[in-house]
Amino acid sequence: MKTAKFIGHNDEQRRFGNCQETRGILVPGRVYEIERVQTHSWHTKLHLVDIKPGKGFNKVSFGEIQERKDS
Repeated sequence: MKTAKFIGHNDEQRRFGNCQETRGILVPGRVYEIERVQTHSWHTKLHLVDIKPGKGFNKVSFGEIQERKDS
């Protein structure tokens, strides 16, 4: 399972590539489980587990993607 910590962004980063709004949805510093990664030519979107379907969140809003090993 892959995870990434939401670190925040500015409005231009969020709007780039028509990405989904994070305000009121994601909490800075929280680690989210990634459902899928959608790679485009100029940006990457993350779709998160347990977050209602949407346009995807801009990858620049997150720290490094980690592979979490379940015990």
